[in-house]
Amino acid sequence: MAFEIGAGQVEDVKKIMKMHGMERIKSAKDINEITRVLIGVKKS
Repeated sequence: MAFEIGAGQVEDVKKIMKMHGMERIKSAKDINEITRVLIGVKKS
């Protein structure tokens, strides 16, 4: 599952993702090197 996030939201969104059973969380940055997308896999 992928989430587009705003600047400065990385840690809060990662925490929420982990609380809901997501793992293997990775990030992608935009052209300005700001983390913009978090991607995770739901635990089975």
